[in-house]
Amino acid sequence: MTTTKWRSSSFIKAKVPVIDAASGLLLCLSISGAIIILAWGAPLWPGIRLSIGLAIVLTLYLVWEIRRELRRGGAIALLSPPVLASMLHFFLSYAAPILAIQLTDDFCVRLAAWSGVTEPAELINLVMYLVIGCAIALWFGYRSMLARSGAEFVRAELGRMGFIRHRISPNMPVLILMGIVSLLATLTEIRLGVFGYSSNYDALFGQAQYRQLLASAADMMGLCLFLIAVSTFRGGLGKRRHTLLYPLMLSIFALQVTTGFLTGFKGAVVMPGLIVTVAYYIVHRRIPKEWVLISIALIFMAYAVVEPFRVLRNQNANFDSTSLSAIAGTVVDAASQDHSDSSSGAYSTATQFVNRFELVSVTGTGIHYAATRDGLGPNAPSFLGSLLAAPFVWFIPRALWSGKPIYQFGLWFAQTVLDDAIGMRNSVGMGPISYFYFIGGPFACLVGFFLFGVFMRLLYQGLTPLGAGGWIMYLSVTSTLAVIPGEVGPAFAGIFQSLFFSAIAQWLALRPEKIGPSGKRSYPIILRRFGRV
Repeated sequence: MTTTKWRSSSFIKAKVPVIDAASGLLLCLSISGAIIILAWGAPLWPGIRLSIGLAIVLTLYLVWEIRRELRRGGAIALLSPPVLASMLHFFLSYAAPILAIQLTDDFCVRLAAWSGVTEPAELINLVMYLVIGCAIALWFGYRSMLARSGAEFVRAELGRMGFIRHRISPNMPVLILMGIVSLLATLTEIRLGVFGYSSNYDALFGQAQYRQLLASAADMMGLCLFLIAVSTFRGGLGKRRHTLLYPLMLSIFALQVTTGFLTGFKGAVVMPGLIVTVAYYIVHRRIPKEWVLISIALIFMAYAVVEPFRVLRNQNANFDSTSLSAIAGTVVDAASQDHSDSSSGAYSTATQFVNRFELVSVTGTGIHYAATRDGLGPNAPSFLGSLLAAPFVWFIPRALWSGKPIYQFGLWFAQTVLDDAIGMRNSVGMGPISYFYFIGGPFACLVGFFLFGVFMRLLYQGLTPLGAGGWIMYLSVTSTLAVIPGEVGPAFAGIFQSLFFSAIAQWLALRPEKIGPSGKRSYPIILRRFGRV
């Protein structure tokens, strides 16, 4: 079995089986191949077979790049942003819907309806050519000299400043305080009517100056879960001093899952399972099968409860978005509904899952809209302006800047590009390719993804070598880097804001390392678990 040796400053194991780390990806490719074989003889849209071939090419390229990265960086590279983006963005959003076209061809129907074309295959092929180019550009940017030198500079400067904690030594009183603040922030969000899917539309704008601060405070519970999980898996369950950690981790996990159901967002339900899985993987370098199964079960539970919850919430004209009992009661009603008459549970959930991540239809519609019109129209938002302003806008509180812009790219996209007659309050994620395409066509897409790849390396290899605090800062923005939201400008502003708050959180939540007699930091053995990549 092929193995990779770690440098002395690495985590804990001297050798890591790289092939084992990539086996899941190859399994994904094998399943995709089986679906392709089934779909090849099935009735398909005219010209869609070329789209299937392009999806195969994209999948093969992504698997090749991921295996290449795992061989270079070891098993921990599975958490690197381009690897995650390859799986969660490029594969799930573009390749998977086409490879699973026998499961659902809804995206073809949507694309034909939104764009007005009768044969969507040609537009889908154009999208796939551009997607393959953007994937190559992202990986090329990540491995470029600009990215490597920039990451080295960031790492050196942050290390010199010395505010990032190295040790994974949680400060329990601070974590307890953070947990209390998180619960109070969640209750305050409910009280103000800005909590999750239950939010009151008018309250979202009326409380805009407080909403981001409350959301950041509520997210601290995730940090508590991560640090407790790492401490639990690091010490093992057999040692006496860790006998209380595992029940504490399970309690926080259950609280997070419950809060996720109350938010009405599927991702919030699944996220606690992913946090525990990542914590275990960081410590032991292998994927915990039981927590993966728990996360998969949470996905099915989320789809079974969240969708009915949203229907009940929208059907109830007297729904009280400021009442915890009203929200919880609606969740219970949604969970207690009889799903026996729904079309084959697993099949239905798989269809919803594919449609949830699918970006082929919106990307094709956006490209068609921009290519067939002279300009985007007078009401189009400033795509390039929001992107350039992101590093400067994020740190100015809305309470001090009454005219701070509220970006509504998704709302404009739904109303204008998709011509959504009922889109006054419905926004649609356009995908990052559409966003860059609106700035400057295919060239802007390639340049944008190249620079995004550079940015990924600045964060990953600029932060994680600094120890536990650097990992906390990186993990606070990992989901944004992996999924790549369609509203790229506001997403960048959110990344900078998350880095700022997570920098403060890691400084408070982790104990400082001891200073040795020579005046140098005394690094304990646990640093090898959170060491340099």
